[in-house]
Amino acid sequence: MAENLNPERWLFVCTGNICRSPMAEEVARRLGPGTMVFSSAGTHAIPGNPATAAGVQVAAELGFDLSSHRATQLTGTVVAGADLILAMEEHHAAAARRFAPHATVELLDPAGAGIDDPYGGTAADYRSSYEAIVDAVRARLALGE
Repeated sequence: MAENLNPERWLFVCTGNICRSPMAEEVARRLGPGTMVFSSAGTHAIPGNPATAAGVQVAAELGFDLSSHRATQLTGTVVAGADLILAMEEHHAAAARRFAPHATVELLDPAGAGIDDPYGGTAADYRSSYEAIVDAVRARLALGE
C-alpha cells in the first residue's frame, strides 16, 4: 500500500478561536488518524490569545488539553491549507467561503446543527458545547472511514 503523501487537512472555525474550534481541533487530533492534520481559526480571533480559562478547565475534565492553544485569525492563507472546513455556525461557514469560494465548507455537526458558543457562560455551558463538539467530531471521523 502506498504511503499517503497528502494527508487530509481539516480546519475548524468559530468566532474567537478560544473556545469551540480549539476544542474540536484537540478532539480530532486525539481521536483521528495520525495521517490527518487538524487546525483551527476564528473569524474574529485576536492572534495569540489563549483558550478561555473555563474552556481549559472543562476540556481537562473531559480528558483534553487546551492549555497551550493560541488563537489564529481566519485568513485566505489559513483556508487555503485545508481540504475540509468545518464551521461551528453558518456565519462561520459563510466567512470561510468568502476566503475560498470553491472550498468544501460544512457545519461541524453532520446533522447540520450549530454548536452553541459557551463564551462568557458557565462551566455547564462549556460542558454542553464541548460534549456536542466531541460527538460531532466523532461522527465526522466515522463518516470518513
